[in-house]
Amino acid sequence: MRSKGFAFALLGTLLCSCSLVPTADWASGYLAGDISLPEAPSPSFTIAELNAQDEGEDAPGLSSAGKARPLVIPVEFEEFPFPEEASSKIRNAFVGEGSLASFYEESSGGLLQLDFLFGEKIVLGGDAISHLQGNGAMGRKTVSILRKAVSEQDPSLLPEGDSDGDGFLDAVYLVYSAPTFEEHDYGDDSRAEEFWAYTYYDYERDGNPENPCGMGYVWCSYSFIDRSKEGDPRTLIHETGHLLGLPDLYSDAGEDASYTLEEEKYRMPMGGLDMMDLGIGDHNGWSKYALGWKKPLYVPEDAPDEFVVELKGEGDSLFLLPPGEEISPYSEGLWIELYDPGGLNEKDAKERYLGIYPFNYSIPGIRMIHVDARLCAGRRNGSLILKEDYLGEKEPELGKGGFYLLASDNDPRLSKADKNSLLTLIEADGEDRLSNQGYPETGLLHYADNRDLFVPEGGKDSFSMGKHSSFFQERNGVPSLNSGEAFPYAVKVNGIREGKDGVSASLTISRV
Repeated sequence: MRSKGFAFALLGTLLCSCSLVPTADWASGYLAGDISLPEAPSPSFTIAELNAQDEGEDAPGLSSAGKARPLVIPVEFEEFPFPEEASSKIRNAFVGEGSLASFYEESSGGLLQLDFLFGEKIVLGGDAISHLQGNGAMGRKTVSILRKAVSEQDPSLLPEGDSDGDGFLDAVYLVYSAPTFEEHDYGDDSRAEEFWAYTYYDYERDGNPENPCGMGYVWCSYSFIDRSKEGDPRTLIHETGHLLGLPDLYSDAGEDASYTLEEEKYRMPMGGLDMMDLGIGDHNGWSKYALGWKKPLYVPEDAPDEFVVELKGEGDSLFLLPPGEEISPYSEGLWIELYDPGGLNEKDAKERYLGIYPFNYSIPGIRMIHVDARLCAGRRNGSLILKEDYLGEKEPELGKGGFYLLASDNDPRLSKADKNSLLTLIEADGEDRLSNQGYPETGLLHYADNRDLFVPEGGKDSFSMGKHSSFFQERNGVPSLNSGEAFPYAVKVNGIREGKDGVSASLTISRV
């Protein structure tokens, strides 16, 4: 999380109603696929690898595949001692039923296995806030606590937490005992905002295989884990997404008084319903593709002008790109994904998290997302190299200290060019409620719900650039992709059905 977040701050009082439509079987009009589409190749680099070089030349993050052994260290401030049950709750949140470890094993299809190590608790005396000293020019004031916590562990434990032998621990989770700045009055000290949850890196360390040090770490208050009787892993799951390179999908622009672009200020591009948005449900399909977990189908150049294709199984996806565009996670196009309300999506589809968060989608359907994951380039001194704004995967002459990064962000203040969003949910009925135009005058903040899924009924069975023009930029009077390219496809949902083998969907793809 970047900060407490505009979306989080307003949840308690501004949730719009979300009717739960009973699960339906839309078998009518279902057509068998008449073409088999190829599967996209694996990414030439994952978003975890992109994040590692983005954070710094020697800032390895958590790998998105294989077995990792992150180290968990409880940090007790004497001013705020842990309750007696904290140890068991912390352990359950990481490795128990429905835990952080089990979430990522299921979400990754077994490709990522997190085998956590549990270190010894460290105790910090005096006022908790006095320990937030920072580290030179580093942006976070908890790096010194990371170093102290790692240095006080049994030296024989540390090599176990360096799976690839590069001299850096795979990841470190610092679960601290102090309440968050929203729960406790720390006075006017600006350091109080460190008492939240975030992911950060100790950029200034050199790896040592004989005595591994921390690099990527999660700083998380025990208050987040204490939200459930067994130990709540949700915030840890979200922060682990950051260790893997995934950005936040919410925007904080709404709580920034200095940000005045009204048409973007209160926009919720993904409507809250994603693990990297409000921590709801599973990761979306594009994120899984960027992590190297699941590859979408794509339309080759020699495909017919109209054809029927079937999506089968949990999270099966089709990435529609302009003809001739290279298939890659770092492209711009329409992501079409089969949404199943079961699995990791099920719990939030049946109950509001903490009683105030929005429901997840509770029906099967097609989720369509405008993806703009094109890359730009930067330098270590912070200045950006914008060659025609975006680079795709073509390697430019970056020079010393150059690196790639995502050009778009769901927070418009963080987008590197044109304020474009990385992932934008396309609402099936074309209403664009998630732009939240008119708020705060109306006092109504919209989150995504069942109405936003494409289904073969109620006028929500088809996508076209004309019907959904409000989700795209207009170029010369014509709705276009952010790149300026035309998007020559229309999509119709013929049918969705549920069976013993799960959910499947029939789509007609047409060149227009």
